[in-house]
Amino acid sequence: EARSRAAISSGLRKWILLICIMLPAAALYWNVSCNYTAQIAVHPVIKNIPNHLMLTRRPVQALEIQVCGPESIVKKLKSLNLVYPIDLSEAKPGINRFRYARNRFPLPAGICIRKIYQPETTIVLAKYDIKKLPVFCVLSGKPAFGYEVGNITAKPAMVTLKGPESIIKKLSQINTSPI
Repeated sequence: EARSRAAISSGLRKWILLICIMLPAAALYWNVSCNYTAQIAVHPVIKNIPNHLMLTRRPVQALEIQVCGPESIVKKLKSLNLVYPIDLSEAKPGINRFRYARNRFPLPAGICIRKIYQPETTIVLAKYDIKKLPVFCVLSGKPAFGYEVGNITAKPAMVTLKGPESIIKKLSQINTSPI
């Protein structure tokens, strides 16, 4: 019985010693592996816009995040074109707010996010309409003395527009820039 207690005590001492060695080693590894911090740009990419809707307000073109990790990996990240997918398949017409989730950023192992500078984005969707409209030529000024304006036609005479329903339904023609 004394031998078994001594064996257990010896085994326990070995485990305690191992833990006492491994904890500082793990802390040192974490400190060394997260020794370089930098800001990188991630580009939001819109996916799965519902068929009957269109974007009227997009998210920012580039989202800044602060990352840390091994210097060689973080420096490589700065030169990559990282994208963050935003799935709009469940979005509704109007204002839609999305929070950026840390686990959805396309970062390699060993890189951690310290800060997301704009953790939320707003995307506005609207029902769209398609309408064929005549083109009207807008004139500016008067012709020189002795001249007069003849028959004016636009080519193409009709154009097809796609846009937010609330705007398209109010249009009856499309005007050119002043000629």
